[in-house]
Amino acid sequence: MSEDGELRYSISRCSSAGSLHNITSSANNSDDEDSDLGVGAGSSATGGSNNSLKDKRREAHTQAEQKRRDSIKKGYDALQELVPMFTSSSESTPSCKLSKATVLQKSIDYMQFLQNCKKKQEDELNELNKKSVAMTILKLNYETIVAAHHSQRPGNTTRQVSDDMKFQVFRAVMDSLYQTFEPSVITSNFTEISGSVISWLEEHCKPQILREIMCAVLQQLQEHEAGIQLQEAMEQDDLDMQHKMESESAVGAKMVNHRIAHVQSKRYATPRRPFEKARLDQELRLVGEFGLRNKRELWIVKMLLAKIRKAARELLTLDEKDSRRLFQGNALLRRLVRMGVLEENRMKLDYVLGLKPEDFLERRLQTQVFKLGLAKSIHHSRVLIRQGHIRVRKQLVNVPSFIVRLDSRKHINFSLRSPYGGGRPGRVKRMNARKKADGGGGGGDDDDEGGD
Repeated sequence: MSEDGELRYSISRCSSAGSLHNITSSANNSDDEDSDLGVGAGSSATGGSNNSLKDKRREAHTQAEQKRRDSIKKGYDALQELVPMFTSSSESTPSCKLSKATVLQKSIDYMQFLQNCKKKQEDELNELNKKSVAMTILKLNYETIVAAHHSQRPGNTTRQVSDDMKFQVFRAVMDSLYQTFEPSVITSNFTEISGSVISWLEEHCKPQILREIMCAVLQQLQEHEAGIQLQEAMEQDDLDMQHKMESESAVGAKMVNHRIAHVQSKRYATPRRPFEKARLDQELRLVGEFGLRNKRELWIVKMLLAKIRKAARELLTLDEKDSRRLFQGNALLRRLVRMGVLEENRMKLDYVLGLKPEDFLERRLQTQVFKLGLAKSIHHSRVLIRQGHIRVRKQLVNVPSFIVRLDSRKHINFSLRSPYGGGRPGRVKRMNARKKADGGGGGGDDDDEGGD
């Protein structure tokens, strides 16, 4: 049992050292048979280990080569999927297999095709950039011309034009331009469209030509509007004549004891609740603040405000593009602005509904005279107006409820015939002066008589 152990130990040492065991160098083995057995066992173990290492290396090399070939094959397959020519050829002939040289050649051709397309697109982009720069320069030039044209006419006042009129002008101008656009512009491809449009703009859209077209269109519209106004005036005259004839025929029927029954519109309305405390307090405050004669003057203003708000509500129910709303709404807003009741930056029908009686009472002549400092109090202002001391422009006004327009406020002053305006003295002052003169003369006569 010990001999077997020693033999196994010697074989392991020989195999681990990598060399054959020498008989003479071993002191432990004394027999030749033992030494021969040890040499044969060591050589067989070394040969088995070498064979296993080669097999492993061969297997690893085979796997690496297979992996490389698989990756190359996948790359060629992906390349065939990317190039459109391979896709079309595979659909036409699915059983045909292309060689690697063909795949590489067609891939090179496709890459050259893509480079040519890229170069072509870059050239088109540069051309479009040049055209964009040219259009920007044209835009700046036209803006400069328009600014210079507007600066030459600083005194022109802008007027509000309806959307319908703007659309008619735009349509007429576009119709006249389209007559030259259709034969001049070629629409076969984008390049010809761009070139022909630019040439058409330079030839037919010059400022002078556009000005002539606009003048012709405006003149045509003006003649059309004049014809419509003339026709409406004739129709209105016919209606007035018809109403006049009807009224004259009705006069004989309505005349009683040589008197004609007058038809008058309602100027004010009394409150529905005559003893409402909040309303009574408000009316009393307004009467005292604005120096009104009675509450009837306040009710007249409220009736006027109610009619204006009713008209605004009716117009708000119409469409924004409706001709009646555009015409009547603008007329109502301009009237309120001219009166000074509405500000220019609030020219909308919505703001009309927010008006109050105080806005109209502020525009009364009595209030304006007091605020201008021509009277000592609001009641003194009413006295001056009623006695004929106040004029608006050159017109003498003796009505305290006269509505002063915004442009007439600066023309309120004392009348030229008034004593306050440098005119003739009043009746009492003249009478006192006469009495003073007569009294002085009469005293002298008495002294003379007494002296006689």
